[in-house]
Amino acid sequence: MSTLVLGYWNIRGLAESIRLLLHYLEVDYKEDLYEFGPAPDYNLDSWLKVKYTLGFDYPNLPYLIDGDFKMTESHAILRYISEKYKPELLGTTIKEKAFVNMAFGVLSDLLTAKGRLMYQGKDCLGNEQFKKTMKNKLKDLNNILGKNKFLAGENITYPDFLLDEITESINELLEPIYDQYPNIKRHFETICELPAIKKYRAERKPKPYNGRTAKLGGTV
Repeated sequence: MSTLVLGYWNIRGLAESIRLLLHYLEVDYKEDLYEFGPAPDYNLDSWLKVKYTLGFDYPNLPYLIDGDFKMTESHAILRYISEKYKPELLGTTIKEKAFVNMAFGVLSDLLTAKGRLMYQGKDCLGNEQFKKTMKNKLKDLNNILGKNKFLAGENITYPDFLLDEITESINELLEPIYDQYPNIKRHFETICELPAIKKYRAERKPKPYNGRTAKLGGTV
């Protein structure tokens, strides 16, 4: 069986939740890591020069190579890995699957909001709406986790790994949130204490949360 290949920038970004999922599942993989060019432009040449030579239908980062199968798009990758190695991570009942899909939609909105604030700066003109969106989504997620152990109920599913990566970056780069949202904090601690995740977090090499052009989190 061939080893999976995960391709992305040498940052956490959209790939870290995929890494968390792979380690949780104890799936061996290797990485193609692309580096940003030097200041002040931080060019993308390391990726652009190979982007259309690798055989992807939709060339983009992150990507996943599984033998002769190649795919892109972070959400699709999360779902593919879940379905291949542990289908229960997609939900086991129609209602649980619906909660998985709803949770991912909320997390997508949260990801967009926090990304805008981190790349443009949280005090950038016009970003008030993104601050409001972030707070509203965090409140909703905290309420759900007050009723459920995980986002879709009592069973862990793939959006749980995305939630932890998003909230950890917000807590470290934008504002401390875990005391304000104790159910999210409890969820974060639960995921971090999973044996495979705990081992990965202890051993992983530091990476920036974001690309070099970000106002926040562009360096370690």
